[in-house]
Amino acid sequence: WPVHFTVCPACQMIHNKQYEGRIKIKNIPVVSEDRLDDLIRGFCHRAFERDPLDRLINLEKSLPAHAYRQAGGRQDGSDWTVTTTENQLANKLAKKIKDAFSKVKSKTKFAGDPSDVVEITIEFS
Repeated sequence: WPVHFTVCPACQMIHNKQYEGRIKIKNIPVVSEDRLDDLIRGFCHRAFERDPLDRLINLEKSLPAHAYRQAGGRQDGSDWTVTTTENQLANKLAKKIKDAFSKVKSKTKFAGDPSDVVEITIEFS
């Protein structure tokens, strides 16, 4: 019997720099960053334990220069981008963020066929 090795679909997506879910989180107050980071990582870890194809691919944190200046030198208003292997994981994570934080608006956009990509924007006000 010949042995055939294959790469799992989630690993293949990560290798190919693909994703099905992307959440852009804007204007995050510095006082909320640790809590938000814990929520994202914890939520995705629990999802992975239930289904190994549900993965957090990347959590990219950035601070736009204009936000730094507008905050008077304080590091308020950072923007993060979260990518996931599954669009439903991104949807559920976005809902969890909305439920956990007040004064948050969100907008969801599906890429449509043939893609399964969902783009979600969450903005702290």
